[in-house]
Amino acid sequence: MDSQRDLTGEKQVNRDESGRFIEGTSGNPNGRPKGSLSITTTIKKYYETHPEEFEVLCKELREDRSMRKLLWNYIDGKPKELIETTDSQIVFVPSEIGEKYNLF
Repeated sequence: MDSQRDLTGEKQVNRDESGRFIEGTSGNPNGRPKGSLSITTTIKKYYETHPEEFEVLCKELREDRSMRKLLWNYIDGKPKELIETTDSQIVFVPSEIGEKYNLF
């Protein structure tokens, strides 16, 4: 199991043998710093107080083909694509890293 120290210096174990977060833990336990800006939060607050403008935005997004595609990709994610290459490259992975992340 992987462990790290939090801001207090306490050792925390928050990953399993495969390097995945253990359920109920986070890579950012303190969350976003208080007072930091988020464009998403700012836009949401704006449209909460201007619902008529939100309706206009929605109409414009529905009419714009490229925006519909972009939003759809954000919602569902892009389909997986097969990427072919003609070049091969051998990469050395130290055994302790390979074992830690179950690469071989």
